[in-house]
Amino acid sequence: SKTVAVCTDAGEVLLIDLATGMIAKTLATKQGYLSSVRFSPDGKTLAVGGGEEYLGDGLKIELWDVASGKRLWQRRADPEFVLW
Repeated sequence: SKTVAVCTDAGEVLLIDLATGMIAKTLATKQGYLSSVRFSPDGKTLAVGGGEEYLGDGLKIELWDVASGKRLWQRRADPEFVLW
């Protein structure tokens, strides 16, 4: 079934099953402000970007496995070199 990713103001990403309208998974990112989410072309990985740059925390990029809800990778990013 199709899934949509929704960012919350609590730094979570909700994966919502469009067939049922129910939350399938909640991804608890290590970020406060989330600015972007994007599925990979095959739909298996989700890229999440954001952070509290104004607090000096910098921007972060995380990759998540959609099926398991596990974080695969996380890095700080220089905002001048991040393209969404």
